[in-house]
Amino acid sequence: MKDITNFKTIDPQILYFGTPVALITTLDIDRHPNIGPISSVWALGWTIMLGLECGSKTYQNLIAQKECVINLPPSAVFKQVEKIATLTGANPVPDYKKDKYRYEADKFKVGGFHSLPSDLVQPPRIAQCRIQFEARLKSSFKHR
Repeated sequence: MKDITNFKTIDPQILYFGTPVALITTLDIDRHPNIGPISSVWALGWTIMLGLECGSKTYQNLIAQKECVINLPPSAVFKQVEKIATLTGANPVPDYKKDKYRYEADKFKVGGFHSLPSDLVQPPRIAQCRIQFEARLKSSFKHR
């Protein structure tokens, strides 16, 4: 069979195609860790861009504490990620989330994740994730 597919090699400055999932760890004002699943994260040089919902606990923690860890989970922990997908660290649960989310203070425990101390920031890393980016907030933009 003749291959009729055409291919083109490209070299873009920026290429965003999303990620299946990343797990952002942050600390709340009482220093309790939170895990927030996110599917909008990409890097431009030494800058990592996060697309976070402004009402999320992850966003609130990041704005308040200015630090996070971006953990990239392997496919082997898919079921663990799913266990925390409909949980929120926000208590009370915001009205717009009440139909789908429930409050959970310890997503590490519920998801079966193990925390590791970070080297450069205060939020913990997730042991099951072999790729981790410790980060400090450089700037933020809130779309209205």
